[in-house]
Amino acid sequence: ESWHPEGDAWKHTLQVVDAAAEIMRREKMSEEEVLVFMLAALSHDLGKPTKTEKKVKNGVEVITSDGHDMEGGWMSEEFINAFAPTANVEILRDENGDYVGLDETDFAKEFRARVRILTEKHMQLKMLYLIYKEDFKKNPEKAERNARKSLGRVARKLSEKDTNIFALSFLTEADQRGRNGDSDTPLERSEVEDLENWQSWLNEMMKEVKIEKKLP
Repeated sequence: ESWHPEGDAWKHTLQVVDAAAEIMRREKMSEEEVLVFMLAALSHDLGKPTKTEKKVKNGVEVITSDGHDMEGGWMSEEFINAFAPTANVEILRDENGDYVGLDETDFAKEFRARVRILTEKHMQLKMLYLIYKEDFKKNPEKAERNARKSLGRVARKLSEKDTNIFALSFLTEADQRGRNGDSDTPLERSEVEDLENWQSWLNEMMKEVKIEKKLP
């Protein structure tokens, strides 16, 4: 309930999609950017059903979904492939979970990879910000250095899939805004704790992070 006061992951997802629709209009995304972004918003918690379990921590039973972000990555590809023109085609995957032999799909492999990586990393930016805040109390200079290194690694991975860290930040924003209790609408930006703080922090950190896209 602390993670999803709106009741369940599906209601949360609907609020996330509504928030994402507002964000894509605000950011004036291109048609292709909108398609990738909205599919990532719809897919971001697909891993919850298979990764949600009850655990006992400090004598208290809690519900966790550890690893749902990575689980949702390959599931997002399966979700997208449901739109393939030949729905009964056999889907084969290699040892990395990537699809092989799907030349009939409406969505190119590169397109699916963009949705997948956004889904897989949708929790990382807020996590890195929280780590930075704790480290800053002990050693500000080291905290900034480590944060830039970590953000650089994330940004390079995104760049290799032809997307970027700011698209990821918008997905993270939508995820945070999708926690508005029983309401049919997502939270406003101003209602989300730390949202403007971590996005401003991200913008400052990224000014000194150089991203060189690796050649295939």
